[in-house]
Amino acid sequence: MNNAINARVSSGFLVGAVCAGGWLVSVGAQPPDPVRPATIPPVVLKSAAPATAIKPIEVAPVVSIGKIETAVGAEATMGAVNVSASAVKLPPIVAQLRAHQTTPQALWDAGAFDADDIVYFVDSLDAWGGFHWEKDHELRRQMVALLVAHGQTQLAQPEKLSPAVRLWLADYFWSVGDERCVALAESVLSEIKTPIRGESPLVFSAVERIAWFYRDKGQHQKCADTWLRLRDYCGDQGWWTADMWIMAARSLEQIGQFAQAQELRDKVPTIGDSWLTGLSRYDIAHSQIQAGDNIGGQNVLREALKSASGPVQIGLYSLLSASYLKSGQAQMAGEAASKTIELSAQYREAKALREDVGLEYQLERAVKVRDLSQKGITPADAPEVDNLLR
Repeated sequence: MNNAINARVSSGFLVGAVCAGGWLVSVGAQPPDPVRPATIPPVVLKSAAPATAIKPIEVAPVVSIGKIETAVGAEATMGAVNVSASAVKLPPIVAQLRAHQTTPQALWDAGAFDADDIVYFVDSLDAWGGFHWEKDHELRRQMVALLVAHGQTQLAQPEKLSPAVRLWLADYFWSVGDERCVALAESVLSEIKTPIRGESPLVFSAVERIAWFYRDKGQHQKCADTWLRLRDYCGDQGWWTADMWIMAARSLEQIGQFAQAQELRDKVPTIGDSWLTGLSRYDIAHSQIQAGDNIGGQNVLREALKSASGPVQIGLYSLLSASYLKSGQAQMAGEAASKTIELSAQYREAKALREDVGLEYQLERAVKVRDLSQKGITPADAPEVDNLLR
């Protein structure tokens, strides 16, 4: 599988990014292989301004966590955490939680671990926020929620926490719509010496959380500007650049900046990543179909499928099947839907596709298209057909 598929699973992802037709961007379960430097054409869009200091966090019992300022050069420590004790205590606890034998709250109430252990737990997550590359976003956020609720001592000086702990605190605050996500993620980015060389999940995830926060608040220009800040950090990471363009384009389209979005999408194939190239073509086709150019969207999808390989074909065929159904081409819709179902079965065992990559949505749509094409479409089916193209 290519670098982008093997890259990361967004930790919340949605926990993942909301995107056209439920199809996500570069996700996966393993860190990518190094990507050769690529020429990055300039993109003229202003960068987002640094966030202000984080507001005090109220925990129970109510205490104030000091404001996070940009902590360049601050020593990242785990404070009073007894690392040795936590290292012994936590593995069997995490095993129970991952097996769904109990819950973090139940174990906390039973005194099985304390806030120091949670800091150790969060700091020990792999680079993309998982457990030995196995993702459990809900479990991670439940543990962080306990830290926010009870970790008055550990969180008294958040700037002293490691960048990883601050990142996953930011992730938690994003998941609950709290603006303190931004200041925490910005504090991580403020310590990055740019440009970085090679892979840095910390940078990508911090930018990602800020962008998601603005997206969820409907601040799409800020979201696009945030994504484009990745170019300040990742000059030699090709797939990051393509991912950045795709996500920024999606945000720009939300505020009617279609030409700018198209300009960014047109650059994606220059990176040479088949997964991301396919996604950019998917987005272009979806945009055209939403604008009423069903035939134009079909042409983009058919052209993309000539060179597409791997799981990205699932999304391309799924959208094409719904587009054919919309234009009354029932037989072709059924054939494209069947191809989607066939590819879904072929790639279902791929670890990356058991994550938040949008596979289930694409498969569900194809099954509905197949069923509708077989029974024959009536005027009463029009709302459902339109819904399949959203």
